[in-house]
Amino acid sequence: MKSQYKLAIVMLLLCSFDKLSAGGSLNAPLVNVQHAAIIAFHPPVSKVAIADPDSNESLSDFRLYAGLVKQPLAKSGIRVQVLYAQSFRVHLGALTTTFHPRVAVGYYLIALGKEPDVEYGVMTDTDLLLVAKRYFGSDSLAN
Repeated sequence: MKSQYKLAIVMLLLCSFDKLSAGGSLNAPLVNVQHAAIIAFHPPVSKVAIADPDSNESLSDFRLYAGLVKQPLAKSGIRVQVLYAQSFRVHLGALTTTFHPRVAVGYYLIALGKEPDVEYGVMTDTDLLLVAKRYFGSDSLAN
């Protein structure tokens, strides 16, 4: 009877640990991909980080360039979504995966029938458009 009691406690602890570790993934933002998309990701920013000139400049560049490519890419059917999160979930077809970036800032390119491509670091609008042309195909981007 004592061994069953101990086993029950161990199982309860393991289940609790599993839920805690999965909880972070379940709380990560979910991006539902139905068409070609670029997910621009940046970690959440605190007020302290915004006050830091280096962090503020990087964040400003990230916002600016991601914003500049939204309209030209939308004309080609490519959605740009900006996320401020440590990780995120991607739902494509019947599959949902969680992405944990190696580097805090970057771009996750995804399209139906293709493996995702991840580019790290803050990119200019020109660089983002070139990466999009390479990944999605130059014919898919409007001039």
